[in-house]
Amino acid sequence: MRTTLVLLLRQADRVLWAHLGDSRLYFFREGGIHFQTKDHSVPQMLVATGDIDAEQIRNHPDRNRLLSCLGEPNLPKPTIAKAEQKLQAGDAFLLCSDGFWEYVEEHEMLADLAQTDTSQDWLNALQHRLLSRASGEHDNYSAITIRVDESKKSS
Repeated sequence: MRTTLVLLLRQADRVLWAHLGDSRLYFFREGGIHFQTKDHSVPQMLVATGDIDAEQIRNHPDRNRLLSCLGEPNLPKPTIAKAEQKLQAGDAFLLCSDGFWEYVEEHEMLADLAQTDTSQDWLNALQHRLLSRASGEHDNYSAITIRVDESKKSS
C-alpha cells in the first residue's frame, strides 16, 4: 500500500511540519496563506518547471502519480520545514489529503476560516463544500483543522 502523510509538531509556542506525497499542510496567518507544502507529484514538478499553473494540479491527468510516498521500495524522502515557526494568535492550520484539497480551493479555505469561530466549525464548512462537489466514487479524504486561540495561544 502506498500512502502519503503530513504532520505538524508543536512544542509550546513553536511548530514544525513535514510531509510526504500529496497530502498538504496549509498555514494561515493574518487573513492569508502564509505557507503551503508542495506536493511530491508529477503535476507539482510540472508547476516547478513552468509547464502548468498551480491551479491545474487539481484536474491534471497525472495528479495521482507520486514521486515519493510511504510504501514505495526506495526509502521515502519527506520534506521537513527548514525552521520552526513561532505561533501567533489567530494562526490556523489545515492538514489534509488530496481527496480533500482537490475539492476545496484555497480562497474557499480562507473564506470559511474567516466566517467561523472554532476549528470544528471551520472543518464542517470545508467538508460541506467537499461533499456538495464530490461524486459517489470520489477518493477518500482526511482533514484536521487547528486554530491558535486568540487569548491563550493554544489550539
